[in-house]
Formats: sequence, C-alpha cells, structure tokens
Amino acid sequence: MPREGERPRKHKHKSNGERRHRDRGENGTTATTTRHQESSETQDSGEQVTAANPYLENSLRREQPTLASSYTGGPSDASSASLSTNNEELSTLQRLCDNASTPESWDLVRDWLRTHSASDAQSAAERRGDYDTAPLHLACRNDPPADVIEMLLMASQDMVRAADSFGWLPLHYACANDASEEVLTLLVAEFPDSTTSVDKRKRTPLHFALGRTERPADRRVVVLLSGTGAALYPDENGMLPLHYACAYGANEESLRVLTDDHIETISATDHRGRTPLHFALGNADRPASPAVVGLLLAQTPAVVNSVDKEGNLPIHLLSTRSQAIGEYATEQRTNCQKCLGLYLGANPKPTAELLMSLQSLPDWLRDLAVVNPVVQRFLNFKIAKPFPTAITIGDFICYILVIVFYQRAVISSIEERFDVEGSSLNSGYLIGLYLCAIYFLLREFIQAVSLATIGLFSTWVWDGTNWFDIFYIVLILYWTVVIQRESLDTHTFRVGTSLTFAVYWLNVLVFLKGVMVGFAVFVAGVVYVMKRLAAFFLALLIILLAFAQIFWTIYRMTDPDGSGDGCSSYRNYQSYTESPPFEVCDLSNENECITPEPESCEPENNHPWCAPWSSIYKTYSMLLGEVDDNDFEGNTLATFFFCMYMFVVVVVLANVLIAIVTDSYGIIKNERAAVVFWSNRLDFVAETDVIGSNVSSGWKRLTGTESDESDDGVSMSFILGEIWKKFIYLYDDSDYHSNGIDVEFILLNLLRLGIACVIIPLWLIVGFGTLGILWPPQVREYLLTSSVSLQSEKGEEETYRLEKCETLRRDIEAFQNEVRKDIDQGKEDVLNLRMLVSDARAEIATEMKDVKRIVMELYENNLQ
Repeated sequence: MPREGERPRKHKHKSNGERRHRDRGENGTTATTTRHQESSETQDSGEQVTAANPYLENSLRREQPTLASSYTGGPSDASSASLSTNNEELSTLQRLCDNASTPESWDLVRDWLRTHSASDAQSAAERRGDYDTAPLHLACRNDPPADVIEMLLMASQDMVRAADSFGWLPLHYACANDASEEVLTLLVAEFPDSTTSVDKRKRTPLHFALGRTERPADRRVVVLLSGTGAALYPDENGMLPLHYACAYGANEESLRVLTDDHIETISATDHRGRTPLHFALGNADRPASPAVVGLLLAQTPAVVNSVDKEGNLPIHLLSTRSQAIGEYATEQRTNCQKCLGLYLGANPKPTAELLMSLQSLPDWLRDLAVVNPVVQRFLNFKIAKPFPTAITIGDFICYILVIVFYQRAVISSIEERFDVEGSSLNSGYLIGLYLCAIYFLLREFIQAVSLATIGLFSTWVWDGTNWFDIFYIVLILYWTVVIQRESLDTHTFRVGTSLTFAVYWLNVLVFLKGVMVGFAVFVAGVVYVMKRLAAFFLALLIILLAFAQIFWTIYRMTDPDGSGDGCSSYRNYQSYTESPPFEVCDLSNENECITPEPESCEPENNHPWCAPWSSIYKTYSMLLGEVDDNDFEGNTLATFFFCMYMFVVVVVLANVLIAIVTDSYGIIKNERAAVVFWSNRLDFVAETDVIGSNVSSGWKRLTGTESDESDDGVSMSFILGEIWKKFIYLYDDSDYHSNGIDVEFILLNLLRLGIACVIIPLWLIVGFGTLGILWPPQVREYLLTSSVSLQSEKGEEETYRLEKCETLRRDIEAFQNEVRKDIDQGKEDVLNLRMLVSDARAEIATEMKDVKRIVMELYENNLQ
C-alpha cells in the first residue's frame, strides 16, 4: 500500500528475474516482494503498497553485449552481417530502450529508428520481451524524451494499448517512473481510455502517479489522468487514488482536483475501513501532511470521527507514527504537531477510543494535546458526568477510611500486645479495611478487563500507576491479616505499620493531583525542584561532613578544666574505668541495679562534638538554625571554623537554596502548570470512561436493553439541573420589582431562606451519600471542572510565528539559489559572448586577408 514509505525508484529489470519493491507502512516498516510473484497476492492495504509489476523497482538485466556492440552489429564476420533483419537485430531496439538513461543512449534509439525501414521498425516495436514488455513499455520506464515516444508510436500505434503480463500499459510505466507531462499527454491522447485501465491489482495509472514521494504528481498531471473518472477506481485493497495521495504526501493542489470533483471520496474506506484521513495522519511527519489534513477536515469535518474495522480513530495512526520519530527530528515533530492541532480543532467526539489514543501519544505530543481547549472542554464534560463523579468521591472516601480504620486497628493491636487493660481489637476496623481493599481491587480488575476487551491491555500493563495501586491493595490486605492474626514481633510490627502510613498518604497525594489543579502544580513543583537540587544536595552533604569531622577532631580528648568545655582528658577516662560514677536499674530484671560497661572513652560528657554521629547531627541542626555558641566558648580554632561554617552554609548555601527553589518552582508553575494537571485529568477520565463503558455494556446485556447508555443518565441530570436552575432563579432580582415590604416580599425571602438553609444542604448531603449521582450537574461541574487553559492560544501564536519564520527562511534560500543561478548563467553568457566576439574577429581578419588578396590580384591583372 502506499505509504507511507519510499517512493518507487527507477524501475529496471534484474538479471535474476526478480524485482524487489520496498515500501514502508504506517509505522515505518518495510516489506519486500518478489517480482515473479503473481499480483493476485493481496498486501496489507493499511501498511503497504507493492507494485506487482516486474519493472516497478529494478529491471531484469540479461547477460548481453553492450549498447555499442549491439547497435553496431558486433563481430565483422559474414554470417553476422547477413542477419541485419533477423530476431537479434529486431531485439536491439528493445535492449536500447531498456538501457537508455542518458541523452547519448536516447540518440542511439533515435538513430536505430531512423536507419531502419518502417516494417523493421514496426516489427521491433511490437516485439515482446520478458514479462510481455515491448520497447514502448521499457522506454516509458526510463523517463524518455517526448520525441522518442512519438517515434515509437509512429512505428506501432497499437503498442500504446498493449499490456504486459501484469496488466501494465505504457501509461502505467510512465506514471510509476515520473515521466514528463509531455510524455503522459502523448500517451493519453493516443489512447484516452488508458487513464481508466487497471492492472491485475486493479490499479489505474493515477494510483501510480500519486504513489511517488520524491516528486508527487502536480496538479496538471492529476487533471490529465483523472478526467475520465479514474479517481473513483479502487484497487484490490479498496484504496482510491485519494488514499494513495494522502499516504504518499501529494500536494494540496493535486488533492483539490480529486476532492472538489468527488468530495464523497474523503469519507470512502478501504477494505480495512480506513479513510484517507487515516493515511494522512499515519504519515503526519511528511511536509505536505498538515495541508492534506487541513483540506480533508475542511471539506468533510465528520471524517474526524471515522473508525476503521480495528476500532482505531485516525489519531491512533498519528500516535503510532509519532512514536518512531527521533528526538532531534525537529521538522517531522513540527509536522506531527500541526496535524494534531488540526485534528483536535475539528472537534472530535469525546469517546473512549479518543481518550485512549490521546493517552498513547508520546510525551512531546501529549503535552500539546492536553492544553488544547477542545481536549480540556471534553475532559471537563466527561469528569462532570455522574459515573466519573461517583468514582472520584468513592475513591476519596475509601482512601480516608483506609487511613482511619488502619490507624485505629494498629493502635488497638499494639495495646493488645502489651495487655493494656480495657484494650480490645474492634473487628469493624478490619471489616472496613477488607471492604475498601475489595473496592479498589474490583475497580482495578474492571479497568484491566475493559482495556483488554478493546485490545489495549498492554496499556494497563505498562502504566506504573496501576502497579502502585496493586501494591497499595496488597499492603491493605497484608497488614489487615497481620493485625487479625497478631503475627510478627512488636518491633517489626511498629516499623512496618509506620512505613505503611507513608504509602497510604502518598496515594492520597496522587489522588488529589488529578482533582485539584493547584495541588497538582504544587506536587509537580516539589518533584521538579528536588530533581534540580541534586547537585546542591551533594555539595551540601560534602560540606556538612567536612565541618562535622573538623569539629569532632578539634574537640577529641580535649581538657575541660577551667572552661567547662571539651570532651574528656585521659585522666578522667582512667578514673572512670576504675570507679564508674553511676548505676542503672533494670526494671525488667526484678529491680536489679547493674553497672554498665563503658562504651566509649567519654561516657560522662554530653558534648555534641565528642562522637562522629552526634557531630554530624549537630552540624545538620545548625543548618536549620539550632545554634548554641556556648559549644565553642574557650576554643579559638573551633570559633574560627564555626564562623566559617555560618558564612558558607547559613549565609551562602541557604540563599543559593532559596534562589534555586524559587526559580525552579516558577518554571513548573508558569510553564508546566496546565500540562501537569490536565495530563493527570486525562489519565483519570480515560480510566473511568473505559470502566463506565464496560459496566454499561454489561448492564445492557444483562437487562436486555438496547437504549443508549447515556439516555437515562442525561435525562436524570437534565431534570436535576432544571430543578436547580429554578431554585437559583428565585435569587435573581432582575425580574422582581419590589414596592417595599409587603406579603410577596416576605414570602419570597422566606422561600429563599428555606431553600438556602434546608433544601440545598439536604440535597447536597443526600447527593454525597449517593456518591454525587443525585447532585445536579451544576454542582458536579463546580466541584470537578477547571477553567480552560489559554496556554494553547499562546502556543498557536508561537507556532504561527515559527511557521512564518520558516517560510521566510525558505523564500530567502530559494531567492539566493535563484540569484546564484542567474549569476552563473550571466557568467556563462558573457563567456559565450567573448567566444563569439573572438570567433567574429578571427573570421573578419580572415575575410579581410581574402579581400586584400583579391584586390591585389585584380590590381596586378589590371596592370598586365
């Protein structure tokens, strides 16, 4: 199928009788086909277009004499000379046309046709070679001059109608190999019906003309080939010429010829259900693709929602193609971004397939998509529906209940382990934990099954948040079982349950990131700042360790006499080991008092610089402001290093830290705020939408109903919304004209008071109890929707400016090339003029000599 791939090169024969036609599919893959294979073998219409003809890529070349020897007759023996009109001589024309590529080689073809009789020329022109190809077929394959085609047609007009063994006419060869417009015009004028002739794979010459990537067919060629209705002819894969044009990147002018006369072809599908828009977005990295996508969507906007037989939207092919584009392919990425903007600008329906396609986009495209107003509006629309609202509220309630039940269960378990009087484990806490775990497990299971039903289970597998959710569920079940059975020792239990609290609260943070835009920006800012501070933390650690070792070394075994400062002298250590100053009473051993063995040489002194770990801790606490200058009293060297520490760490590094944090957080807040929040919102909405679609379809199968899944939900939301509007309308004074305090005024305000203090609070409480299902849509929108970002407009303006700059750059480059050509042409003209002047001078000088000689002769004759 067309690609998506490489343009067919010069199509010549190979000596081994095979051809190889390589073309890329929508994902950049290549396929190789053998020329000898019959064209009835069907290729993947969505990914490949193979030219099942022996001359589409490379021609067969038989072992034969060179052009010169073939044309001149070869050996000079008598037997060779006597066979001037035999089969070998007639096959010379075929060999010449097969090998012609340069002006000199085409001169050999002209000379052969001029030097042979009409009957010999006709016999040679009608001679068939490999795959039933005539000289006219071979000449059309090699981009021939128009006069050579005229001479071949004069030799045998019938060969323009002759098809080779693959059903290719000479016009097929000419279109497939980028022949000139003059050649195509000659062939079409000689046989007009050739424009609608199809080969064995049902392809017209127009298919091949539009299947070139290096030099797509221009508007005049498309008009010439499509005038007899060839634009409506599908190939064996159901692909129209418009499919080829979109896949190979034809220009906008050529496409308009196809779409203006036959606009219905824009929504036509091939055998795989793919429209031309599928192929255009499957090759979105090509320079012509943005113009093609814009034209298709402008003429038929409804095609934006077309789905192929695999359930894929056109944007899915854009996602697949963009995954293969490298980081430094700036131009290709820009083309993809333009195509994405045009597609989203056509307002596609917010279906589950669209959400999953947006999720599968690479980061550099997904960041652009989530700040698009169209995407943000339908994300707001989706999350404000009853089912996503219920999931949101249900998740939040379960997250909080898990923390509350877990806290109470852990405390009760610890008290039971120490037989605290009146302590007992409430089984209700464990039941609550089990129910919450079942809720999360069921939700995760339904999500995985839902994605599997639409063939996207790998999306669930490679999503790290899903594995974190599973880890969260396993933690709940594990510690619930541990608490229930009172397993593990007390110390391990305390450590494990304490660390688990961190995981539980981390999950709450992840949840809030997808609900509150300010919170999402804050969390993303913290993460971003931590990454930026990696080098700073390393430098700070080195400095803290250095000063900790300095102070520890200075105070090691110092004498505290006189100043009351220092660690301990050797004398004090000796006296301590001989008579320890204190005893410790161990209550766990029948109140027996024991004397502990000394653990260090300075056990009686609590100075912070007397041990390595306390020294490190003290330097760290000094960084946070816990400074006691009495620690350095009486020690000049320590005081000096203390002053140096305060300057380097507290003054310099603290201000550097503030500067880095401020700058980094400003970046995440100003440039990435919308991207961070809407990316999280996209993940959550896509997840709930897939679950909702699967649950709804299962419910309809169970109940046997065939109504649209949204009918009941929309009708209920509509009724609740109308009631809410009527309540709010009572607070609008624009239609009420008061004449002072009267009965109507009193009743109206009493009604307003009752609604505000009784009805609305009760409604909100009942709605919260039903997980937001009974809330009016206005309340759900107020709580869950966010304002549409304006960043996309700035991005569009920036893209427009860049596009204009790029256009200007190309125009300047083209102008420079044109000026260079003009200068070179001028130099050549001046050189030619000089040569002409020099030749004229020489000729004039010669003529003057002749005139002088003649005059002298006449003069001499007159004298005689």
